[in-house]
Amino acid sequence: MAPRKQKGESAKGGGAKTGESSSKKTKVRDTLLADTRPGSGPQLEKEIEEANAMNEQVKKALLGYARFDILQNCDVLKFGKWNPRQLLPSQVAALGNSFLINGVDRFNYSYAMPLVMDKSSIEEGSYMPTPDAGPNLPELKLRDGLPKDFKITAAGGQHRVAALKDWYAKKKAQLEECIKEQQAILSADAYEARFTIQLAMENLPSTAYPNITDASFRQACYAADVAFKVYFEDVKKLVYNGITSELTPQLSSPQLAVRQSARERQAALSRWMDEKHPLSYNTGILSNLLQAITQPENGKFELTTSVLGKKPTTFIADIMIKQCSRVGNQNQPPFIKGGNFLQVARVAIEEIGKAATRSYGEFVRNLEWVERDRKGARHAGRFITMVSGFIICLFETGSPIGLRIQRGEETSAWWAKHTAKGINAFLLVRLGLASIASASGFRSAKWNKDIIPLNTDRIKERHAEVVRLMRTGGKYGGFDAVRYLAGMNAARILATNHYVTSRTLPMSNMGGSSSKRNTREWEVDDGIEMGPIRENNVDFERTWISRKNGGVENAMKNRESHLHIIHREMEARIAQNSTMQKCMK
Repeated sequence: MAPRKQKGESAKGGGAKTGESSSKKTKVRDTLLADTRPGSGPQLEKEIEEANAMNEQVKKALLGYARFDILQNCDVLKFGKWNPRQLLPSQVAALGNSFLINGVDRFNYSYAMPLVMDKSSIEEGSYMPTPDAGPNLPELKLRDGLPKDFKITAAGGQHRVAALKDWYAKKKAQLEECIKEQQAILSADAYEARFTIQLAMENLPSTAYPNITDASFRQACYAADVAFKVYFEDVKKLVYNGITSELTPQLSSPQLAVRQSARERQAALSRWMDEKHPLSYNTGILSNLLQAITQPENGKFELTTSVLGKKPTTFIADIMIKQCSRVGNQNQPPFIKGGNFLQVARVAIEEIGKAATRSYGEFVRNLEWVERDRKGARHAGRFITMVSGFIICLFETGSPIGLRIQRGEETSAWWAKHTAKGINAFLLVRLGLASIASASGFRSAKWNKDIIPLNTDRIKERHAEVVRLMRTGGKYGGFDAVRYLAGMNAARILATNHYVTSRTLPMSNMGGSSSKRNTREWEVDDGIEMGPIRENNVDFERTWISRKNGGVENAMKNRESHLHIIHREMEARIAQNSTMQKCMK
């Protein structure tokens, strides 16, 4: 193709037109000058090139690795010279929430904080050339004689240090509050008591009440079991100390009959102490106890009749619960003076209450969502606005309703207005924002008594988890978030009405109900039968081909689609794990 005619050229492509200035530059006809023009490809910015060059220099200047107590030496650290970025409170808060949810990964090499120091200010042997030792790295030590105003310049980690200080302050405040509560309510012996109960419940043996299927009720029974074992030890200690103090002078008596009687009682006491169930009414066990306490007259033991008469088993339980509810260490019968059962029983009752609360919560999560038959407004937007306002009024302590509740003023009209529309405190339990503290939570529940709102830290944890599920779940993020907060039934209803996209396969690492859904988007006609199979430690369902009704061809097509779904599911899980690792960093 001939080159395009340029302005100022003749039709023949010759020289310039007559009368045109001779000083005008001649156009270059060759348009293929790629060898002389600068490239237009991507190039690194100057700042990035400088940073890479500095990183290479840093590698050459790297002295070693060591452990360094940041909290103890935070006043010595100096920031801003090598990284002039300002401290952002939002980023500090995000890191702090990550520490609360995921913990502090102290010895991960990728999180190491760079310190710029002179070798002469460090003691020899307090660092190692590689980070391979992990938690066994030596602790960094400074030489003696350094100036009082000596500072260690940090090349990064300003936000991490600030977040760690906030995290430590919150943990310390929680610990101090817990200690005050224990000292005020449970006395000094509460530490050992709480350790006894919580250690037992965290290590629940498989042989403990295996016939009880409800996990919370099983934990409650085991907590009571451990507490009463402490009571049995208190009784044994009381009997042993009382009888031993009586037998000690008799064993050294000059009279042979007295010594012989004391030795027989001592032998009976030893047999009783070795019994597995010392308070049993078994004939052999009870006779050893009676023989240790007193000698028979005319070959018979006579016991004093109780002044209380016959009482049911719940009688002693009611007395124990009533005494445990009182503040202070009041060792009255049936508690043993100087024993440990009172403290342990109080902790056991508290843990049993927590187990009951968890049981309530799981029960509420699995309740069906029922639509009311009553006619009325069905505008979803207005209803959502009322629910949002209802939540803000209760959780925002500075709201008018919140202030009225704090002052104990009348709010029944406000509650009645919302309850008529199905918006009440129980709804917040179903939405995962509150928990039931007593059986009254299912009836005429009182806010902050029968139904307790989640504290700020727990709400932050749930918010972080919802955000994670929404970001990592793709089109199924909404379904995962609803299932995490309100349970599987709520997620199914929203999926049925196309508010969220239902997952094709149940995720094993999600909270809430693990029951499988009844409908699957990859399920086809009666030519397919489904059956669970486990391969390579991955749970999924494989399609079995049935030849009835000529379903083989359809089954093969569906199997191919099914495998694609499994592949997408595994990709989503890999992406989720990768996102979690980045969040922890």
